Amino acid sequence: MINFLKKKSSWGFEYCEDSMTSFVFEYLAIIARANLWSIIKEACNILDDSNPGDLMDVDFWPHWHEGKFNVRYVEPDVFMKFEHLNVIIEVKRNDRTLQYPGQWINEIESFRKTYVNNPEPLIVVAVNGNLSYNMEKFDGICVYKTSWPRICDATLKRIGTIRNYQREWMRAMFEIIGVKPFYAISTWLDNPEPLMIDNDAINSIEKIFMVKKN
Repeated sequence: MINFLKKKSSWGFEYCEDSMTSFVFEYLAIIARANLWSIIKEACNILDDSNPGDLMDVDFWPHWHEGKFNVRYVEPDVFMKFEHLNVIIEVKRNDRTLQYPGQWINEIESFRKTYVNNPEPLIVVAVNGNLSYNMEKFDGICVYKTSWPRICDATLKRIGTIRNYQREWMRAMFEIIGVKPFYAISTWLDNPEPLMIDNDAINSIEKIFMVKKN
């Protein structure tokens, strides 16, 4: 949340795409640093077994050189630099706002202009706003797709050996931004609970109709 308050908000906390981004990825980078790559892999279903090494740096909303489509600057949501891998993370708050390839291509081109002497490979992670979760390639770069529930699910599965209070912090963090783990959603869809209406509710409804009838 520090990066949101420092870079994006002039008065304090507000519930939005940027605060969700800061909230989740700051916590992951600090508390789950050793397990961060395994969380990303799980959430994105990345099958590559290569090890990117230690997390070296995390930058929220960096301003990079103009991209392919003549914008003044390019601002990915998060840039993570591992020892042997660079990761751009592009976030949408929900699925009503869609990801679009033009933005990914712009960020890929801008990365190449900004990090001319960086030989390490690059991937893009698109969170929410995806029409499918199939990996695609743009300009030769893999774009992996995921969602907030999948990240929550992967975090709770792969968070590693941390203290119980830290685990509860992580769980509470997702609850605060209204995110449930993917497995909980999928379990409910497989076995939805019927809507239960008790007798008091039925009596109240009957009284309403009796009043209207009279």
